[in-house]
Amino acid sequence: IVLRSRRDGSPVRIADRGHALPTTDEAGSVWLSDALSSAVTSTVMRVAPDGAVLERVTLPAIARPVAGTADGLVVWAPGNISVVRGGGAQEVTGSGQLIATDGRRVAWVDCAASVECVVVLGTTDDPAQVRTPLDPDDIPGGYYGLPTGTYSPDGRWLAFPIYRIGGRGVLERPWVTVVDTATGAQVWQTRGPFTRTFSSLPLAWSPDSAWLFVASRDGVTAWRSRAGTATMLPLEGAPPRALAVLASP
Repeated sequence: IVLRSRRDGSPVRIADRGHALPTTDEAGSVWLSDALSSAVTSTVMRVAPDGAVLERVTLPAIARPVAGTADGLVVWAPGNISVVRGGGAQEVTGSGQLIATDGRRVAWVDCAASVECVVVLGTTDDPAQVRTPLDPDDIPGGYYGLPTGTYSPDGRWLAFPIYRIGGRGVLERPWVTVVDTATGAQVWQTRGPFTRTFSSLPLAWSPDSAWLFVASRDGVTAWRSRAGTATMLPLEGAPPRALAVLASP
């Protein structure tokens, strides 16, 4: 069941089936997928708050819908990032792997041009505005080897995990890195979970973009973006597999 909040805060039922994708649309429509990843073709729909289907698209096998707006849905497939609409698809980039998108901004990693990987930041219309080279021993991490990350709600920061290759060619405990999306500068790092692959993304921004929370076996690290300072919040037991931050009343 997919629900969406009305302007007065009350919930409205949009659909009985499907996976809701992050959608930015002031009118309240939402993109729904019948499969978040599939070895066969899948269907994605943009649905209005009253449940009416506004547009419907069919995605090829292996294509992964990620996030969208009223103007289109960002879709990633191996070596390709596109914006899909009812009238067809527009290629954003024909190389690299997607790290994060909010439907308008895109962050992707390009490891083909050189030995070192480069994180590239931009928009769906201009995807290569800023380039951030990583250290030679660093590679972006995420879901089972696929890069992943998350933009702050205001779009100023991008947080994503990276793995560092040790002296014996073994992946070390990952780091979580934050970059300034305007300049590409790396502004903060902290240790991530002690695991070879993230089964879920243990990062969460506060709705006002003032705080980033990162979970690891050490606890939850709270980074204050405006001050650039961090605080460790201790935890008992295993670290959470995912985080969510609620807005203060």
